[in-house]
Amino acid sequence: MLFNYLTIAFRNLWRNKLYSFINVLGLAVGLASAIIVLVYSIDELSYDQYHEKKDRIFRLSYQEQRQDDLLRDARVPFPYKNILISQLPEVEKAARMMNHVAIGGPDEMEVGSETYTETNLFITDPELFLILDFDWIAGDAGSAFRELNSVVLTKSIAVKYFGTTGCLGETIVYNKGPHLAVTGVVDDLPRNTHMTAEIFVPMALLHARWTENYQYDVDQDWKWLGSYTYILLKDNAQIATVDAKMPGLVGQYFQEVDPATFTPVFLPLTDIHLRSEFRSEMKPGSSMTQLYLFMIIAGVILLVAVINFMNLATARSAKRAKEAGIRKVMGAYRRQVVTQFLSEAVVIAGLGLIHALVLVNLALPVFNTFTDRSYQFSDFISNPLVMGAALAITVLTGIASGIYPAFYISAFSPVQAMKKDFNPGKTHLLRSALVTLQFAVSTVFIVGVLVVNTQLNYLRGKELGFAKERTILINNRSLSLSQYQLFRQTLASKPEVSDVYMGTMPGMGVWGNTVVPEGFDENEGVSVSMMYGTANFADFFGVGIGQGRGFLDEVDQDEDVTRQSFLINKTLAKKLGWENDAVGREIHWLGGSDNKTLQKGQVVGVIDDFHYNSLHRPIGSLLVVMANWGGIAVKLSGDSYGSGLSEVQTAWNEMFPDKPFQYSYLDQDIAEQYLKEEQLGKLISWFTLLAVFVCCMGLYGLVAFVVEQRRKEFAIRKTLGATIRHIVMLISSQMLKTVLIASVVAIPVAVYLLSNWLDTFPYRIQLSPLFFVLAALISVIVMLATMASNAYRAATMNPVDSLRSE
Repeated sequence: MLFNYLTIAFRNLWRNKLYSFINVLGLAVGLASAIIVLVYSIDELSYDQYHEKKDRIFRLSYQEQRQDDLLRDARVPFPYKNILISQLPEVEKAARMMNHVAIGGPDEMEVGSETYTETNLFITDPELFLILDFDWIAGDAGSAFRELNSVVLTKSIAVKYFGTTGCLGETIVYNKGPHLAVTGVVDDLPRNTHMTAEIFVPMALLHARWTENYQYDVDQDWKWLGSYTYILLKDNAQIATVDAKMPGLVGQYFQEVDPATFTPVFLPLTDIHLRSEFRSEMKPGSSMTQLYLFMIIAGVILLVAVINFMNLATARSAKRAKEAGIRKVMGAYRRQVVTQFLSEAVVIAGLGLIHALVLVNLALPVFNTFTDRSYQFSDFISNPLVMGAALAITVLTGIASGIYPAFYISAFSPVQAMKKDFNPGKTHLLRSALVTLQFAVSTVFIVGVLVVNTQLNYLRGKELGFAKERTILINNRSLSLSQYQLFRQTLASKPEVSDVYMGTMPGMGVWGNTVVPEGFDENEGVSVSMMYGTANFADFFGVGIGQGRGFLDEVDQDEDVTRQSFLINKTLAKKLGWENDAVGREIHWLGGSDNKTLQKGQVVGVIDDFHYNSLHRPIGSLLVVMANWGGIAVKLSGDSYGSGLSEVQTAWNEMFPDKPFQYSYLDQDIAEQYLKEEQLGKLISWFTLLAVFVCCMGLYGLVAFVVEQRRKEFAIRKTLGATIRHIVMLISSQMLKTVLIASVVAIPVAVYLLSNWLDTFPYRIQLSPLFFVLAALISVIVMLATMASNAYRAATMNPVDSLRSE
């Protein structure tokens, strides 16, 4: 019986090639979208799932309401670890990690005569190797950090340094200081982890060096957010119990925070990639919102393909009803007729799956580019979970596509179905509703593409308040003041170079602190963002000065931290009530290398507001301190990118041969802050094209059916004098109404979705009616283009050929 069903199904497909082609290709596009998003979703949800104790591992993150700013950071002060271990019996182990590049620039690792620059060196506690799972190639977790001068390498780093993973006992000179012995080699961390570590150095070594060289005890610094802190709960312990105890611990032990505004957040290890909303993550994560969005989009495209099938099936219901009637006359039960139609739908979906796999193979390079992935087609075929899910989706899609036509057509009595003038009923109302739904979905997609890309263009083109162009950033923060001055003097003679600056860079994030301005009580600290820079800060970045002056080398340069010079922005001046008399006012706070040294000075100028963070955050209160440390920036003259870069590199290599020249461009680094939005915009654009394409295919098939069904009517109209234009308008008018209704239906949905997305940006465009008018116009143009060939064919058909049988 099944073989008979399949044979008839293939005969019907072959007999109706146009409808078969539309259905198979439409379902193929929908299934391909679903399969790609399925693999992407499985991959996203797999992050950090490989850890055996993952259900008991959490990371402590920092959340504090600082006046008008919510500070959320993935890192916490270093002393938190000891409090967690000593005061919470539920905690079995705790460990800290710190990326050294965050404070000292790239690390220099000397192996023999070779020097390597590394950005993924992490200072860690030995407990980290017992909390998280590492695949040990050499050495073991228990003894790796037994000695102070130890280092653990990943496989790729070991091979880069020594050509082999069998390098235990080999020596590496760390930042021209201690000689570290290799005590362990672990396999490279998998891609699906939130961590980026490639080299591990003991936390005890850093603690000893800082205590000896700077008299600074990191375990007593309650202000610096520098440690990624992980905990492992004991068996049967609950994180809810730990959360309940934290408010009491904060008030009793945690210094430098207000229990009323500080909230410690324990984030499950497996949630970090998709659910973290904290800054300073080791690498950019994704979000559940984006993942859900991709799932919905893929589901909607598949739904559009299913609607195509239902539309075309109900449109041909009169012909198929006669077939069902004959079957019933010959003794078939209704369930057998239903099974026949459902099997035909599943066959079409199966053919769609085969073609979908071909489309997946073709689309993977594009998808990999947009999502920064490296999926291979073999990842799909060899994964039983993916293929099992794909087959299940295919079967369900086939059933969903065919269930309504099957029950609808099989419901007619044989007597009704076999009449010559049999009319199956008001199926055109259902088809109109389904076509309206399709075009409403397409219109939402089109509006989404327009709004997302307009918002991205707004972010790219928004004036930031400082000059970011023609600026080279040298990725090295180890220059002393004298080295910087010599480097600046050397480049001053180069016509391709305009200026050289050292300090923190605007647009790339800043430090946070609490300061006490003049006239404020010691307990009335004001939260500010802080930047540090050399005397040419304002001139170098083209920041305007509203009051006072900028920094002056000969006046403001002073190593005494109690006589510093500050610039504040207009937002901070307004916040403090100093709009007209800020110059000369004093500000102080506890800072320095130990975060306990009194630092104070006077405001020498008020600068214009500029975006010192990305446009994801609004402009806040900014304090700029004159200092002589930080990154190096070189401003080029004119458009001399090539020759200017060459001159800078030559000068650097001659003056600092032991410091590799690594650079980037400030404007490009700022643009990369919106990479997630760029990827979203490109993916939505492609998904929109697919949705519109599938919708148009269905519309083409439906119009072809209508033209065939009404060809005698059109012939009579032409015989009575109707012109080609009249016939085309007659065919197009109903569809035009459908598209316009769909555009109206799409408006509230698009407004709701896009308003919520735009609200995540402090600086955003407004939803103009122009977006919806343009989307409706595009939908109308697409509809007319899709119908054009069929409408013209109907209008130019010879009436004699259509009426010959009459």
